[in-house]
Amino acid sequence: MDLEHLAFVPSGQCLLGQGAGARFVCSNPRPLLVDRFEVTRTDWKSWYEQLGARRDPVYEPFLSTWKSETRIWPASFMTLVEARDYAVSRGLRLLTSREWLRIACGTSERPYDYPWGGKRALSVANTLELDLRNPLPVGTFEQGRNPLSIYDLSGNVWEW
Repeated sequence: MDLEHLAFVPSGQCLLGQGAGARFVCSNPRPLLVDRFEVTRTDWKSWYEQLGARRDPVYEPFLSTWKSETRIWPASFMTLVEARDYAVSRGLRLLTSREWLRIACGTSERPYDYPWGGKRALSVANTLELDLRNPLPVGTFEQGRNPLSIYDLSGNVWEW
């Protein structure tokens, strides 16, 4: 495990839906170590190729289209089971949805509307507004990281 790529997330909670709608608590009762960056195609492919006969034949043709210039793009098109197995192979686990929301939205003492803070902003994430139509290398948007220095919580590719 590469500790310099992990962010420390202190225990905390965030109450979502503070208006008239349903309210629920997103929390991590214990501190967490979380990847600061999305998994790159290079790291994913290296792990995936070691699976041998356990690889999913549906994904093989897709993986062969990954060009070398996209090696630091975020990995995509994995199943939930594969994503979990990859995390375990690194001594980690996937976050629960409530843990992810707590990290993306802050704490009850310091909530924010977006992973990068309390205000809508352009050019802080690879979203439809930029019309780039492709992923970008992980960690591209320096101003889009959250206060815990975790990148790409919004935009780029869908995550488990």
